[in-house]
Amino acid sequence: MSAYVTNSETLHYLANAACSVRPGIGEWSFYSNTYGHTTCDRIARFGDHARPNCSDRVTRFGMDDIAHMLRAEGIKSINARYPDTVDNLDNAPGTIGDTGPLPKPFPSPMTLDYEPLVVLSLIAGYEYQSCEHSGWKGSPAWEFCQALRVRMITELDGYESAPWEIDQPIQAANARFRSELAQ
Repeated sequence: MSAYVTNSETLHYLANAACSVRPGIGEWSFYSNTYGHTTCDRIARFGDHARPNCSDRVTRFGMDDIAHMLRAEGIKSINARYPDTVDNLDNAPGTIGDTGPLPKPFPSPMTLDYEPLVVLSLIAGYEYQSCEHSGWKGSPAWEFCQALRVRMITELDGYESAPWEIDQPIQAANARFRSELAQ
């Protein structure tokens, strides 16, 4: 496998989607098992180590923190895969000039304009680039990706009307669902 530093705009898109509360969707949370906290609704501050703050909700104020957490986890992956980058990220694969710390605050404003299918694809790409170190699974970034994926799946068109159980042959069930979806 290979890895590269995920670019700032991708991280911003993921953070924006996480912090956006669309009408009818509501707030969401994720739990970071790494730090032994009970349900943690937002990652509040990140530096060298993640510090979940369980008293806050995911809001636009958390966008910077989420993006920085994702970047830091990605850099751990790069350092594990390419040890020559540990002291100097100039050698890190990724967008030239976009491999170091992220600007704070993020230059783009939060918006409700995101596409769940795009977010799902970005999560898959980010995870592929960030999984190269031994602490990936169970990390706050990994937990974040799992929770955001579930949220985005529930936002896909037709999800709410899709059945939880099928009581007829496959072709008939699909025809019924497609008919209901078209209405």
